Amino acid sequence: MIGGLLAAAWALHQGQRRDAGRDMTWGVAQNALRLESVTHERHASRGVRSSHKALRTGQETGF
Repeated sequence: MIGGLLAAAWALHQGQRRDAGRDMTWGVAQNALRLESVTHERHASRGVRSSHKALRTGQETGF
């Protein structure tokens, strides 16, 4: 009985950690996309075409 409760609590704990990791990854992805769009707008406003390939590979974003 107690072993089953511990196993259920552990599974719930692991699930919460996995969700937190997914949220953190999603937040990093959103920040990268936001940085890409801001960088692109900044370049476009100066009349410079930014290289999407460099942005996607993370050379300018630092990832």
